Amino acid sequence: MITQIATVNTSDRELDGTTDVFIINEPDCWRLVISHMVDYRNPYIDLFYERTEIMMVRDYFERFTIGDFCFLLGGFYVPVKIKHEVLFEKLPMLQPGEQSEPEKYFDVFRERNKDQWPRFGIVDVIKRPKELAASMWRVEHMEPILDKLKELMLPLSNETATSSQIREYLRFQHKVKELDKYYASADWKKDFETDERGEFPSYLKRGVLSEDGVYDALAENEELRASFDELS
Repeated sequence: MITQIATVNTSDRELDGTTDVFIINEPDCWRLVISHMVDYRNPYIDLFYERTEIMMVRDYFERFTIGDFCFLLGGFYVPVKIKHEVLFEKLPMLQPGEQSEPEKYFDVFRERNKDQWPRFGIVDVIKRPKELAASMWRVEHMEPILDKLKELMLPLSNETATSSQIREYLRFQHKVKELDKYYASADWKKDFETDERGEFPSYLKRGVLSEDGVYDALAENEELRASFDELS
């Protein structure tokens, strides 16, 4: 089970950044995923992607407080502290309380200090290569668009759509353009080939890399849009 915890946006004169935080409940551990994307607003600097996956002991939420969890996030460069109310809503198994561990520098989580990891319930830290991190970011941000498009088209195809559903579908077309652009890009081909090589982790949902699936959804969308254009 994957739980989206938060998306944190940062912006200043030099860059725009987005950090996605989510956690995966796996049979033998918790996998905390922190995915960064930074746009330096400079045409000569490529987008920067970084992805860290922190494997935590199965009983993590029985041993540590919400303060410990916030400290853990900060140690992996989540830009701002996420409100405790949000964390309790997303992760009701969290224990209340402030940080129980003594204050430490953020580099306690670096590889050279891995002997400290067990104190924070960390079993392993996986740093994805930058190219793979970029591919995973694209897939994770395009996948919900494809899912939502299919959801919105279903009542239209069945001719059971209400007026509000039709309006939502039409408003969603700007996101469909993003999906269409991605599907026609070199990035999609690169991500498809990465998937073919088996480089993505098993938990990554990637229906957007199904060539027929995306093509069929976009083709159906074009037909539906055309029918609305005929009526206007």
